[in-house]
Amino acid sequence: FGWGNAVYDYDNDGDHDVAYFGALHANFYATADNPGTVLWNQACSAEFEPDLTPLRHEYTDNNVTGVAGGDLDGDGFVDLVTASRYVLQPGTPLLLGVQSYGAVWDPTAYFVPEFAPGPDPEELVWTGIEFDNGTLGIELNSGNDNNYVGVTLVGSVDITAGGMVNRDGVGAVVTLTPHGSHPTTVPVHAGSSFGSQHALEALFGLGTSHKAVVDVMWPGGAKNRVYNVLAGERITLPEIPCSYDASWASVSEYKGCVDVALDDLKDAGVISAEMRGRLLASALAAYLQS
Repeated sequence: FGWGNAVYDYDNDGDHDVAYFGALHANFYATADNPGTVLWNQACSAEFEPDLTPLRHEYTDNNVTGVAGGDLDGDGFVDLVTASRYVLQPGTPLLLGVQSYGAVWDPTAYFVPEFAPGPDPEELVWTGIEFDNGTLGIELNSGNDNNYVGVTLVGSVDITAGGMVNRDGVGAVVTLTPHGSHPTTVPVHAGSSFGSQHALEALFGLGTSHKAVVDVMWPGGAKNRVYNVLAGERITLPEIPCSYDASWASVSEYKGCVDVALDDLKDAGVISAEMRGRLLASALAAYLQS
């Protein structure tokens, strides 16, 4: 069982893995069967294998509900923060679970009997078991030699004409394609884990690639593209409300729309003059190749 979860590329090999934590607290029992589960995507096949080694802490005794992912130490790998509602006290009696789901943790799936049959077999009586207060936990990702790119979005509503997306870019979809490899897509959304929120930066693993193309589809349908994003780059991309694949009368009309938007974004301090030139060059290349 799990509450909080994170779908992220924990080893930066270019595909999504899954981590989830939690316990089921029902009316008369609480499970103690999830030490923290990481499911490792096998070569972008969506065939997942449990990875039994990556977590530094064992969470079976923690009723974790919230899980948030983000790069806490700035090394380009997603770290995890967990929040539990309670912790089992040392010596809490556990009973072996009777249900089997074919999961890797089945042989060690226990539960806490909070209530048990009393003198009247038709009534359940509290067993007296109490729980300690919950805790916060941090799992720092030690990383490997794989490369990465970080993408942060900025919506341009009230900055430029046609801008319609909130400042955090919530609702946009980011696709990164490393050179010589397959694309990976990450949505930017709020409420992204149970009772918690992942970092809004989209962090992508590149594997051994050294540069990539980034595509953004904004709410409303506008599409932007940036070429030659380098490994290790943390790039901030603004909403340019001029879709490169729209039906423009000419390249001049498209360029005029992009020029106005980029000028407004530069004047507002969202992008630098250097980034303006880079975004314009990529926008024109995307239009000509679409």
